[in-house]
Amino acid sequence: MDYASTIYKNGDILTMEDRLPNVQAIAVREGRIIALGTENEIARWKGPKTRIVDLQGNTLMPGFYDSHSHFSVVGGAALNSVQLACPPIGSIKSISDVMTSLKNHLDTHPDTKMIIGWGYDDTLIKEKRHLNRYDLDKVSKSIPIFVSHISGHVGYANSKMLEIANIDRTTADPIGGKIFKDAQTGEPTGHLDEQAVYLLPTGGIFSLSGEGEECIQALEKASEIYASNGVTTANDGGVKNIETIKAYYAAHKQGRLKVRVTICPFSEILEESNFINQKDDYVTLQGIKIVQDGSIQAYTAYMSEPYYTAYQGNRDWVAYPACSQEALDQKVMDIYRSGQQAVCHCNGDRTLDMYLDALTRAQKKYPRVDDRPIVIHAQTARYDQLVRMKALHATPSFFSLHTYYWGNRHMDRFLGPNRGANLDPAGWAQQLGIPFSTHCDSPITPQTPLLSIWAAANRISYEGRRIGNHQCVDVLTALKSYTINAAYQYYEDDIKGSIAKGKLADFVVLDQNPLRIAPSEIKNINVIATIVNDGTIFNSGQITETESPQPTTV
Repeated sequence: MDYASTIYKNGDILTMEDRLPNVQAIAVREGRIIALGTENEIARWKGPKTRIVDLQGNTLMPGFYDSHSHFSVVGGAALNSVQLACPPIGSIKSISDVMTSLKNHLDTHPDTKMIIGWGYDDTLIKEKRHLNRYDLDKVSKSIPIFVSHISGHVGYANSKMLEIANIDRTTADPIGGKIFKDAQTGEPTGHLDEQAVYLLPTGGIFSLSGEGEECIQALEKASEIYASNGVTTANDGGVKNIETIKAYYAAHKQGRLKVRVTICPFSEILEESNFINQKDDYVTLQGIKIVQDGSIQAYTAYMSEPYYTAYQGNRDWVAYPACSQEALDQKVMDIYRSGQQAVCHCNGDRTLDMYLDALTRAQKKYPRVDDRPIVIHAQTARYDQLVRMKALHATPSFFSLHTYYWGNRHMDRFLGPNRGANLDPAGWAQQLGIPFSTHCDSPITPQTPLLSIWAAANRISYEGRRIGNHQCVDVLTALKSYTINAAYQYYEDDIKGSIAKGKLADFVVLDQNPLRIAPSEIKNINVIATIVNDGTIFNSGQITETESPQPTTV
């Protein structure tokens, strides 16, 4: 008999499988689940070299599957940027705090060639305004400086950065972006929206990692961050160049990529067909990414109705799409013609209308049995749009943490009480039977799956305000949104997302069972260990590895 290499037992085991939701023990061999059931049933798989993991009453479930974030940027930002977020993420409260943090970084890194700041929020800062070149010039006029807004869709450059990028009073706005200019002088203020950010040599926050060894270091750092939060499959939702993809394979080969990663290349590199739909045990290329609008909190999400409060004095402001309907139709058509999966960033409901129209035309011309198009964010999706999504086999990946971090401001400033209460409408999706996922969109917010799950089930802002109670979902559905549903979206539900025979031995161990405590307490659960391919990649200190036949305790 071929015995198990590892047996996990003596804890709550949540499978995320409806037909067998709970089991007492699991047997694993060569990184795959070979059996699950009662402890007596699994005992037959124990051999002389089988490792026994005693969960000691803790809870084991499938590892978290991150459906949308920017993995390489998380690592790059952690290594190279200055944290400028306001509470509850960071400690910045004023523009003076921003200047102090940037100057301190320069003082401690005197040889730096460029300063990158991350996470500035004009709506929380004391002065309630955007940064400009003159603010940043106070830090340095000789070293280029770039600060990213918390949304990732707005940036600020000092004069040196603008000079290097050749952005001056004569520079025209790029399609899908805006260069803000002084009304009196016509000179750029340093404030850039959307595609204008990518005129800078940094390429914006989403190119921090670069390529080669620098990128591999970022991937290694990101692995540590994601693993410590129970993520076993991460996501890089929008890779712009082949060099970064090569760095992923190199990092895995060198043993520095600890978690599995699903990469969604941007549509601009669709022609690099030799890299699309490639898989190994750790790196999967799945889904072609399109970004069709911006961010609600940056006033750049394309809406069907004006924002609740005026944007720069304009009460009719609805923002703009990244490209025309015709251009979007062509992008989606090209994806379907190539047999790939479409993944589109849609924050505003008007943008979502555009994407659903494009999907309708593409599916008619290139019909497919199982195309699984994804809508990233879908934050302002209307009920009628969710009905259309179900008919088109599209599924949303909701940014449910917006109800926690920005809920009050959505209700009072960006969307108003009606649209704000229906932000990230997971309740409607559940009613319609749509298998949605949730995500943290890191580095926009920290990679905290349990907080995201809590947000989907509770919808309470960090100030304590309930944001649309009718859109809450039950805890099991929220758990599935970060496990089996996310795996389904990327065609990996046959090997990931639940505990079933034949699936990968990718697990997270928690100190409490989310299904046995009050939903309000889920965000207080701690990750004890993260296991990928039957190997521990994160250990909080409560797991002791020992040789068989003595038990390993968690």
